[in-house]
Amino acid sequence: MKKNYKTISIMFFLLMSFLMLSAGESKQETLKFERIKELEVSNITGRINITGWDKDFVEVTYTKKAQYEDDLEDIDVDIDQRGDALHIVTDLPWRCKKCEVDYDIFVPEKFNLIEAKTVTGSVDVQKIHFVDEITTHSTTGSINAEISARIIEANVVTGSIKLYIQDIPKDGEITAEAVTGGIKIYAPADLSADVDASAVTGGVDIDYEFNKVRVKKRSKIRGTIGNGDVMCNLSTVTGSIYLGTK
Repeated sequence: MKKNYKTISIMFFLLMSFLMLSAGESKQETLKFERIKELEVSNITGRINITGWDKDFVEVTYTKKAQYEDDLEDIDVDIDQRGDALHIVTDLPWRCKKCEVDYDIFVPEKFNLIEAKTVTGSVDVQKIHFVDEITTHSTTGSINAEISARIIEANVVTGSIKLYIQDIPKDGEITAEAVTGGIKIYAPADLSADVDASAVTGGVDIDYEFNKVRVKKRSKIRGTIGNGDVMCNLSTVTGSIYLGTK
């Protein structure tokens, strides 16, 4: 009986040790920045969430995560305000196990520029009523955005792209590129655009009426919707493309 009890105790200890290691360590900090019109975020491993709000300042919350507490101190988050531009850069030590940084950033609903890039992780942008230019990139991860903007660019290597475009001016540009992953663009019903959409392996579905069609194949469509005001370039190697209304 004592032997069984000892065995159970050892197994329980090992299990708790495993769970503690799996949970890892974390450290969070929130910072406030005023008079910001441009935001650039560069991450390595971890998600980036950017949300518009009705306040006139930027709030940045970053959460460092690592398997061991000592590794948290080696994770560097460099935040630099230069005039009305805020630059955020993540540096992870090469020896750090399971290290990552998650960002939750709130910005004014009207903004000049947003650039968000991560290597491994998702990029999510919500409730941005207008930004002049937004660029998002993920090497391995998805991009989701609900925005109104003049220039919209989304790029992934392995992952999906989903954009909900509330409004885009006549001189606007939409660019979405993926290597392995699908692209879905939901745009206003009155979209006026010159469209170039191609998928090497996969189909292209454009849910708009074209005034002029230059190329129409299962995997490639080129044509003009309305007056062709907005330049819309969509491409993926492995995956499908959809452009339509909600």
